[in-house]
Amino acid sequence: MSDALRADLASRRFVLKGLSSAVLLALAACGGGGGDSSPAPAPVGGTPPAPVPPAPVPPAPPAPGLPPLSAALPRLRGTGIFPDQGWTDTTASHWLNVPELPKAGANVARLFIQPFDFKTGAALLPGESLAARLQASVAQWGTLIDWCLSQRMHVVLAATLDVNWPSRGVWPDDGRALWSDPSAQAEFVEAWGELAQQYLGVKGIVFDLLNEPQGRTAGEIDNNHAVAKDAWNLLHQLALAQVRHVDPDRWVIVQPVWGDQKNFADLQPNGDAKTVYSFHHYGPHYFTHQGVDGFPAAGTVGYPGTTQDNAFTAPQPWNKAALAIDMQPALDYAATHSVRMMLGEVGCTRAAPSADRGRWVADAMSLAEAAGLDIVYFQYDGWGVPSDFAAGWAFENSSVTDTVLASFALNKTA
Repeated sequence: MSDALRADLASRRFVLKGLSSAVLLALAACGGGGGDSSPAPAPVGGTPPAPVPPAPVPPAPPAPGLPPLSAALPRLRGTGIFPDQGWTDTTASHWLNVPELPKAGANVARLFIQPFDFKTGAALLPGESLAARLQASVAQWGTLIDWCLSQRMHVVLAATLDVNWPSRGVWPDDGRALWSDPSAQAEFVEAWGELAQQYLGVKGIVFDLLNEPQGRTAGEIDNNHAVAKDAWNLLHQLALAQVRHVDPDRWVIVQPVWGDQKNFADLQPNGDAKTVYSFHHYGPHYFTHQGVDGFPAAGTVGYPGTTQDNAFTAPQPWNKAALAIDMQPALDYAATHSVRMMLGEVGCTRAAPSADRGRWVADAMSLAEAAGLDIVYFQYDGWGVPSDFAAGWAFENSSVTDTVLASFALNKTA
């Protein structure tokens, strides 16, 4: 990071607490830091736009055992849901299967929203604002969001700015860089302001401001993503300020860089009472990601056993005690700052040896449960995954199903 950019970020961070949302956005739009010379989007402060009414909720009786949604946020136990085109077709098998989630007790569904098409990876509404593109992504979930709310399930809308399949793309996709271009940062903040307005008054929606924030270029990745970490410490607070400008009651989620609990050491808390901090746990990655490109072949790594977490770490024994050590930075951060902590993703590919996958998931989820964390399993596919299907991450019809469903069931007795 250049000295000029570091000084600019530091000066803006110094005045953050005393400024209104409108001034914060103007500051983000006019600061230095590189990028192109195109004018920044107009600040969002002042009178918010008129709310966009939500789509009608499909009639359905709520699942038994789950309390009505309210401004409070109960302990969450649920799953991420795979984003495919089946959710826009109410005759698809997904709609026959998904009632099993609230019936089992799941009280949260985590849904990605992104500026790229779920099916093709192509840019959604290229050239339009990030706000418009994320709202188009919301529409790709069809009526699922409203259905979940009708079932007393909370919905986490998790913004992700990149797509890796079937094609690759990263927003900004117009030559700017999120971590160094003030106009891109202002556009990101504005997008959350517009989503806050869209869902104003709707109970049960939670905003996950950015999924696994990370550097993209060599310079951003340098020194363990130092540029991204420094910029994110300001940007997540700007985004929160814009949400609060519209809605003082909306719960939000903030992740450290890469969603990695070790990076909590560099994440500044925002002091907001309705923020949940979240991390993603997949250690050791050589086990949980086997069969994925860049990781060991499917079926070759066992648990418990000796393996690497990733290509940059040495082999070590991995068992429940090692998983506890791996999660500890998140627990320490929560205790130090007196904040709420979520295990926002936890899971293992179906390509792992089935019994070992079952043991790993049971160990990881029992540790999170004992620590009092919110837990979101990764993931639920919904199309009726058969037991012999050895690709993907779905928990259905597998050695982890009973463990995941038992976690959901705790919501009925909590």
